[in-house]
Amino acid sequence: MEPADRQITARATQRTKLRLTVGVALAALFLSVSVAVSVGAVSVPLPTVWGIIVNKIVPGLVTPDWSAGRESIVWDIRLPRAILACLVGAGLAVVGASLQAVTRNPQRIFSVSLTNSLESPLSIALISAKLGFFDAEPF
Repeated sequence: MEPADRQITARATQRTKLRLTVGVALAALFLSVSVAVSVGAVSVPLPTVWGIIVNKIVPGLVTPDWSAGRESIVWDIRLPRAILACLVGAGLAVVGASLQAVTRNPQRIFSVSLTNSLESPLSIALISAKLGFFDAEPF
């Protein structure tokens, strides 16, 4: 195999991996938004959730067999919250990628080590106990 053919094959493999990764990520996003909108104090089945969303986007396509309360819960409360969570997550991803690009260090320079991840909650608990936010001592 010639070097040019190897490059073409490598690019095709890279594109396939990228498409697969994006597809899996979108499926995970779809599933997590579905579950986030469905689960709560009032449980709404997934078919009902997507029926409400489709009915709001394209009226008359789905026959409404749910209550106005469930429709309000899904459309007015849970769906905006789930969409906002997706936007916040995307924003944090962009900021993290930008920070890595600005520092020119793609190697997890700002990653949180195990020690740091233990230090923060421990500090918060100790300071809160010292200030009297807890009735009992943490240790």
